Amino acid sequence: MTPTKVEFGFALPIFPGGGDSHPRTPLLRELDWPLLRNSISASEKLGFTSVWVADHVMLGLNNSILECWTTLSAIAAISSRLRLGTIHLYNLFRNPSLVAKMASTLDNISSGRLDFFVDPGHAGLKEECVAYGFPWIERDEERIERFDEALQITKRMWTEETVSFEGRYYTLKNATCNPKPVQKPFPPIWIGTMGGEGWNDASGSERIFGLIAKYADVWNNTPASVKWCAGKLQRIKDECLSAGRDYSKIVKSLETQVIIAKNHAGLDGLMKQIRSHNPKATFYRDETQLREMYLYGTPDECIERINEYVELGMTRFILWFVDFPSDEGMKLFADHVLPKFR
Repeated sequence: MTPTKVEFGFALPIFPGGGDSHPRTPLLRELDWPLLRNSISASEKLGFTSVWVADHVMLGLNNSILECWTTLSAIAAISSRLRLGTIHLYNLFRNPSLVAKMASTLDNISSGRLDFFVDPGHAGLKEECVAYGFPWIERDEERIERFDEALQITKRMWTEETVSFEGRYYTLKNATCNPKPVQKPFPPIWIGTMGGEGWNDASGSERIFGLIAKYADVWNNTPASVKWCAGKLQRIKDECLSAGRDYSKIVKSLETQVIIAKNHAGLDGLMKQIRSHNPKATFYRDETQLREMYLYGTPDECIERINEYVELGMTRFILWFVDFPSDEGMKLFADHVLPKFR
């Protein structure tokens, strides 16, 4: 049964990836804020419902990336309708009480448009944490425990007048967070896992599924096949059953790359361009894997694949258009795919 509402968000390419640096932005050679600003406005006009910003301090070509919260604040002024999403906001980078204040501020200045997508952090962040002087936590289990405490603090800061907290990792004494978020009781909490095949979960621990069942309004998975997502969904369903949580109350989402062209000749041309700009990269060599992991093909083929995810219950999609800085892929998707899900 097709859900009544399927939504598509635009992942803003805030880091260059050309030259074998990152598979999500393989044709982007340098940051260009006017270009990004125009793409935000275009995504809103084309019918996308949200814009998403990744949370890293070093990533892509020359480790050049815009900061997440600052960028989202700018987007709040550029757009009037788009929801504003963090992608894997890493608990290792900031104190949770400050994050609660920052999130509440953004929710206020955007008139209640924040989607709060948070993450305990994973082994791949070690270089960034060490470089910036953030405390690096080696043990997967400790990162999960810290994340649990952080979510407790965040929710209390959003809903209680004064918060004191004495945890194993965090301490608060009479902290206040005013004004409260516009969204009640608070902005949607998104928690993700890593996919697809061969990836560990974002936390490196199976305990992330327990926190999804406990806290998440939305669960998100990174690029993965339909089969892989089905397995993750069953895992969440089992955790919800154990925790007494209604599985149907958790919205399901997929963050993935889009490789789209009008026809197969156009698709071949796009892939040739990507490979020529990333001559040493292996991430766009296996067409079978691309078709399984991403939205790859003509508009009709993308629609068919999206419907397979929708049949699993996935109704939110965060999309990286790999032909950026061109806007052809985004426009083609908006003209021929979005209408099928309105």
